[in-house]
Amino acid sequence: MANSAVSVANAFLLNGFKDKEPISPMMIQKLLYLAQGYHLYLCKLPVFDEDFQAWRFGPVVPSIYQACKKYSRHGITELLTEWYEEWEERVPAAPPSESEAIKVIEFVWENYGSFNPMRLSQWTHVKDGPWDRALKSGTRIRRHKPIPNMHIQEYFERALGDQSKSNAS
Repeated sequence: MANSAVSVANAFLLNGFKDKEPISPMMIQKLLYLAQGYHLYLCKLPVFDEDFQAWRFGPVVPSIYQACKKYSRHGITELLTEWYEEWEERVPAAPPSESEAIKVIEFVWENYGSFNPMRLSQWTHVKDGPWDRALKSGTRIRRHKPIPNMHIQEYFERALGDQSKSNAS
């Protein structure tokens, strides 16, 4: 079963706190997108259970946007919370415990955690990529349209398949 987006975001935030790397709301969205894409590519399943939406400035998980918007462009300073029914209160979400999810999160953090979010935006905004396709689908440009995980998976399969072919040459 997939994790919540908040759970995966908290795994990245814990890495950021440990490494003293501030993570902005924009950066957490990019890291989540990469984690979702890599997990779909490797495991054929989403790492978290929420869909991305095509917003004006890129792919967004709306619940993460809502949880992080108070930080504006600054680093997120605390773990994100979820409603815990048993205690009837919001508590920090525990990071994923499944080994494949942990491996993907660690891989994404090690390889992309120090990137500038604007640099990562170039990858998430690629022409004919999942965000671009969702944004432009239909007869007019649409905002907040869901980005199907199938499109993210196909994109990562193409991109990473092409990358491994060029590395073999």
